[in-house]
Amino acid sequence: MPERYHFEFSWDGAFGHCVTLVENNCEKGLIIDIGAGYGAIAEPLAERGFEYLATDIDQSSLDEIKSRGFETYLLDLENYSDLSDEIVKIASGRKVSAITGLDVIEHLRNPTLTLSSIKDALLLIKCPILVLSIPNVAHVDLGLKLIGGRWDITQTGLLDSTHVSLFTKKRVESTLSALGFELIEKNDVIIADSEQSEAGSNPLFTRSTSISQSLRLIRNISDRFGDTYQFVRAFRLGSDISKTENRSADDADVAFVLHGDFDHLAVQDLSGDLDAYGGDFKCEIAFLATQDLEDFVENYEGKEMLIPLRKSESDPAWAGFISTLLRESTGKRLVFLTKSERIKDDFFDNFRDFSTYNPDKVLFGLKESLSTATGDLLTSYFGPEIDMAKVDLMMLLTLENWDIFWFAIPRDLLESLAIYEVAEDIDQLVMLSISFLGLVFAPGANLIESENERSQSNLSPPGGLNLPDTPLLMPNGWQESIVRLRGQIEESRELRIDPTLTMSNSEYFQQIIEGLNGEIEVAKSRQEATNIHVANLENQIKAIEASTSWKLTAPLRKAADRFNKS
Repeated sequence: MPERYHFEFSWDGAFGHCVTLVENNCEKGLIIDIGAGYGAIAEPLAERGFEYLATDIDQSSLDEIKSRGFETYLLDLENYSDLSDEIVKIASGRKVSAITGLDVIEHLRNPTLTLSSIKDALLLIKCPILVLSIPNVAHVDLGLKLIGGRWDITQTGLLDSTHVSLFTKKRVESTLSALGFELIEKNDVIIADSEQSEAGSNPLFTRSTSISQSLRLIRNISDRFGDTYQFVRAFRLGSDISKTENRSADDADVAFVLHGDFDHLAVQDLSGDLDAYGGDFKCEIAFLATQDLEDFVENYEGKEMLIPLRKSESDPAWAGFISTLLRESTGKRLVFLTKSERIKDDFFDNFRDFSTYNPDKVLFGLKESLSTATGDLLTSYFGPEIDMAKVDLMMLLTLENWDIFWFAIPRDLLESLAIYEVAEDIDQLVMLSISFLGLVFAPGANLIESENERSQSNLSPPGGLNLPDTPLLMPNGWQESIVRLRGQIEESRELRIDPTLTMSNSEYFQQIIEGLNGEIEVAKSRQEATNIHVANLENQIKAIEASTSWKLTAPLRKAADRFNKS
């Protein structure tokens, strides 16, 4: 084995992190180290009472380990047909505490086949623990290199020239989960500036530059692992395999998510609506399980479409709810219902059209009672389809009390960007989703309605500027909104009534005066509404003029900071 792989043991690196995981999760016994290289973890494990055994395909490195007094075996990890039997022979009836593989599987042409054989061996030797370290090809430095049009292969490190299988967090988790492994502890190696970094000479990498900070913020919102150099993790072999792996045509088209307090009647009503109007759509209904709901599901005829969700023990908050939803449901688009609602008979026809022509957009509807007034206002500013690259986001936020009635998010957005880990509640999830994807709104044509709200109508859209403390990405061209807002203010101030009259008949003009007085009262009412709107517009201008594009994204950076510290 080349001398460049003769790494020294360090508690700060993958070797030390691996030993910590073994000590935390394994009883004393034999550790079989596959692809051991020069066996850097041999002495530290032996000092902690473990028996160490090294396997590798390179005889010279095994000879070096053997000279230090440790047991060694020649083992080809790509001899898939015999691998599990060979590991069983090596164990030779001894109590095996764990199998370790440190920076190994990225060198294999088909790591899934190797891991499958290791799984079979673990079952045969009755050892449930597997500890791996794997380089993270989604490290922020590699992303910055790609933005600069480069992919620099090196002798060692993240882009080692002998790496033939590349892993991100998602691939690590999906590969192990599909084989029946569950994560029990992680001890990842964090290196903010890797050997790929060019900080100081390249503005993409220099953290003091605006472009570097912006790109790092976007990377951190995608997941928490932009600075993770190696995934160092302990897995336990279990029986559960993720339902969402190997997604197929049999997956649900839509998963309706009842977020909040819903009873069995709401679930039953929604289920009935889906049966009546769903047609060829395959649907699921996901909801937070309570004992009453679980009892209802047990005896419900249509329970095959119902998915009771239990809060994650490791993360009982909002992020835990969504991660459980993604694991248990298969819907390609997730429709979050925020109130007790009923499906209209034309829901699925409209939903199919919206989804077909806007596959990557957030679909959403407002409360039925606000659909006309609010819809007219939104349409007057944005048109029937809202493109976040063109819309004035500041104006959108003036509708501080617009009652989001339901919204649909592409499943891939939640899985790939993991924005639910940043959002603290359902409202922030909506704003974040819109910020990344844009949205489509159909004024006056809501697809879902609430019986409780049908009697209300003609409510005026609320005013007042309310900028929530949520991460926002301002759309391109937002600066031009200042000019447009100024124009709107000036137009609003020009409300005039011409009082000029020519009298000839007192009775005739008395009728005219009474009519004009009525019009004046209407105008006063309109003027009050206009004054509120003008004040909102002026507040927006002040907010924009007092800020720069960087200050406007302060909530985004604040969220990223919270994210990194969590």
